[in-house]
Amino acid sequence: ARHAEACGLPAEAAAIHLRLADGLRARQAYLEAEIHYSRALALFPAAEGRSRLAALRGRGLMRYRVGRYQDSIADLAAARELAARLGDGGAQVECLLDEATALDWMNDYSGSVERVESARLLAGPDPSPLTQARLRLAEGRALFRAGRWPEASAALEDAALRAKPLGDDGYETVVIALILLAVVLPNLARIDEAERSEEHTSELQSLAYL
Repeated sequence: ARHAEACGLPAEAAAIHLRLADGLRARQAYLEAEIHYSRALALFPAAEGRSRLAALRGRGLMRYRVGRYQDSIADLAAARELAARLGDGGAQVECLLDEATALDWMNDYSGSVERVESARLLAGPDPSPLTQARLRLAEGRALFRAGRWPEASAALEDAALRAKPLGDDGYETVVIALILLAVVLPNLARIDEAERSEEHTSELQSLAYL
């Protein structure tokens, strides 16, 4: 990437930085991934809309993971606006769900719910399996925040079941749903199920580092 950039080949260098960022993100090296997404964005020309969308969304995802919440929201909103200009409704939905997660981490629960509702409307009646799982997770998380335990449990269990067959794509959705269920289930006197949920979460997290 550095060699291509030094040789006056910014598009090639940007593409390499983007691939590096995606690989680091998959290995949960969030800070390093953010650096490469930033470098890619500095090099991609405005005409490279799809690549810029991928880099903006990727950097936004990394930034809330390292505590840069406001910067994350700015990136994800910019990615969503770019997706709208490109006519990519699926990417808009994904960005809205990402923003909802970042806002939840900022304790802005009402803002998070608004993004989820917008995502649900935009997704329509037949979203992809991953989008459906993420929507159910987001709905379950909102119910969790509201202390509506039975409804939260149903939504979170559904999210985990939908995401589990999706492999790596569904990994994060499964893990988050199980972590929240480990809190919800004891409030419903489902102690044994809560313990199994915690054990399953630990197993999945261990496998992620193999």
